[in-house]
Amino acid sequence: MLIYTIKTYLIFNLEEIKDNLPEEAIAISTAPRDFLENRVDVEGLKSVFQPVDENRASILQKRDEILAVLNKWPEFKEGWHYLAICYLQLHRLKEGLEALKKAHYLNPHDPTTEYYLSHLYLERLDYKKAWEHLINAENITKKRNHYPKALKELRRELTTLYIQ
Repeated sequence: MLIYTIKTYLIFNLEEIKDNLPEEAIAISTAPRDFLENRVDVEGLKSVFQPVDENRASILQKRDEILAVLNKWPEFKEGWHYLAICYLQLHRLKEGLEALKKAHYLNPHDPTTEYYLSHLYLERLDYKKAWEHLINAENITKKRNHYPKALKELRRELTTLYIQ
């Protein structure tokens, strides 16, 4: 009975926040909607939000847990995003790029994913794709009247290396 009550409480609260965009945020978290639309379970949510202590073993453990979740829930949008972050923390850029591509496919309107894609394509000297994803990120954030410093700096760097 207690588990049913907790789950009901969780679902009710997620329904309330699923499309909420906090004032300080630039994108809606997809985790509540993923849970409500049965694209992940509670254990899957725990895996992406578990803290890491920034050492290799901790990051590898989180990566392995997220991979297990994604094997069970391959449409879990935020899972792909956090998997990419784990790979980037491990300096595994190729795997990070593949995870970001999957995250982008599932959620093409996430400015953070666009930013990471732009940055990775810049690292790979694929300036055309870097510009494409930077412009996408700028257009998404512009809708919230938000002009992040990180995007300005990335634009400046891209401009010095490659003009469209």
